[in-house]
Amino acid sequence: ESYSRAYTQLLRLHCLREIEDANSVLCSSLDGINFSDIASSDLSMGWDWDGRLKNTASEVAGSSVIVNVRLALSRFAAAPDLEGSLWLTMGKRARKDGLNNITENALAHADDAFIRLQSGENMATHSFASLQNEVQMQLAKMKYANGETNSALRMLDEDISDLFGKDVEHLKHKIARLVGIDIVIDVTDPTASTAVELPAGAAEGLGRKVLQATKWMVEGGLKGGAEIMERYRLVQRILPKWERAHFYFAK
Repeated sequence: ESYSRAYTQLLRLHCLREIEDANSVLCSSLDGINFSDIASSDLSMGWDWDGRLKNTASEVAGSSVIVNVRLALSRFAAAPDLEGSLWLTMGKRARKDGLNNITENALAHADDAFIRLQSGENMATHSFASLQNEVQMQLAKMKYANGETNSALRMLDEDISDLFGKDVEHLKHKIARLVGIDIVIDVTDPTASTAVELPAGAAEGLGRKVLQATKWMVEGGLKGGAEIMERYRLVQRILPKWERAHFYFAK
């Protein structure tokens, strides 16, 4: 039997193995076992679901059987974060394959899972915002690939119109509000400056959106000169250590 002809059966065997792994956790009486952490971990005791999926066929059809099994297991484990990430992965793959209907459906399911996740007690608000930013980014990329440039740009530029010309502290306040972080202001002195420490990753989604939209504007010749330069400087203020932002600015 050739490898290509047996590949479908190998995927089914792989799914059975993952079901067995999940069963040992779902039926365990031990406390403190987090299904999502084990599924995502690339340590010896973890399952490294992302790493395994990368080794399957790149097209959606080749990996859908695995993703579908994992979605069912995530539902059993009541893990909307894992479920949303799986839908998001499927949406990314479908977008790259040009399967727009599957892309929109998968990203809608991902958004729904992340909304359910937001209502959970242990969900950090900035994590929820970054996940929704990624869903929005994938939808915008799909629209751009379909020639809907203006629609794609509106999706990415929605939250950044009032960020230009602001200093770093003002940017941090704006980002904090966008990701739902409460800022404590001294009511006795409303004009006093309030330093904001953003959690790791809180600004990445916004920085990526600004950079992607700016790249599309340059490629389409929609804007140029000082306005484009200011957009690149904005990305550098948002993410001063992000090498990609410095590269495109230099370019």
